[in-house]
Amino acid sequence: DADHLILVDEMSDVCDEVLLATEDGSIGATGFVTDVLRSVVDSHDVDRVLTAGPIPMMRAVAEVTRPHEVPTIASLNPIMVDGTGMCGGCRVTVGGDTFFACIDGPEFDAHAVDFLSLEKRNEAYQAFEACRLRDAREVLDA
Repeated sequence: DADHLILVDEMSDVCDEVLLATEDGSIGATGFVTDVLRSVVDSHDVDRVLTAGPIPMMRAVAEVTRPHEVPTIASLNPIMVDGTGMCGGCRVTVGGDTFFACIDGPEFDAHAVDFLSLEKRNEAYQAFEACRLRDAREVLDA
């Protein structure tokens, strides 16, 4: 929603046009960023697309741009943990090769990222995150 958008003014300073989409329609188009992107790539000559955010969204952006052969860069910074490559939490397969987002990226060709394996790897942390959230709530409620 409009209250959770960041860097809109900063992007407006460096871009010819900033198109916004919110699920609730509180600002910009109502719907997903991929809805707006689809209309843009269908009707304009697009040089490249940069995507950053949740892994499912970046995967969806890549699938919108793939048929149009628009170069698309995914910023995989959300998957980084230690920033040294030692923990392996940011391991990602790109074009069949293994990389570590924190030392080899975090920007990669979105059309070459194996988003399915990346999503599965991130699911491995869900139980741990749920435990930590529960523990934090218990501390706050005490």
